[in-house]
Amino acid sequence: MLFDGIQAGFYANFLLKTSHFYLESYQTRCMIFILSITQLLETIKVHMSDFKNLTLNNQLCFALYSATHAITRAYREHLSKIGLTYPQYLVMLALWEHQNQTVKSMAELLNLDSPTLTPLLKRLETAGLLNRTRSKQDERIVIISLTPAGAALKESVSKVQQKVSCETGLTEQEYIELRGKLHHLLTSMGVSDESRAG
Repeated sequence: MLFDGIQAGFYANFLLKTSHFYLESYQTRCMIFILSITQLLETIKVHMSDFKNLTLNNQLCFALYSATHAITRAYREHLSKIGLTYPQYLVMLALWEHQNQTVKSMAELLNLDSPTLTPLLKRLETAGLLNRTRSKQDERIVIISLTPAGAALKESVSKVQQKVSCETGLTEQEYIELRGKLHHLLTSMGVSDESRAG
C-alpha cells in the first residue's frame, strides 16, 4: 500500500510537471507567434510608408484630371444653352483668334488629329457657324472660315467664359498664375505653344 501511494504520488508529480511544461511551451509558442505577427505588421507599415508617392492626394495627374472634369462640366452646362459642346467651343476659340485656318493648322492648334477634328467641323458647318472650302491653289487643302453667325456668337461665348472663371473661385491674380504654371508644365513636357487653346 505504501509503495502504491509513493507510486501514485510520483505519477501525480510527473503529470503536474508535464502539464506545466506543455503549458509553458504553449505560452512560449503563443508569444513567439504574437511577436512574429507584430514584426510582420511593422514591416508592412514601413513598406507602405515607402510608397506615399502612390496615394491619390499626392498625384499631380489626378488633381489635374479632377480639376479638368470640374471645369469642362461647368463649361458644358453654360455652352449647352447656346448650342455648343466643349470641343466645338475650342474650335470656335481658335477661329476667333486666328481667323481662316486649314484643317491641319487647326488640328495642331487644338492638339487633335484630323479624324477627331473633322466631325466637329462638319457639325459646326451644319449649324451655320463656319464654312469649309477647298483652296484654289491646292484642292487637297481645306480652309476653315467663320460665317457671320459664327462671328456673332463670340459675344455670348465671352460671357460663358467669364461665368466659368468666376465659378473657379480664384482671384484674377490666382487665375493668371495657375494658367501660367500650366502653360509652363506643357512646355516642360514637350507641348508647343501652338498646341494650346483657351
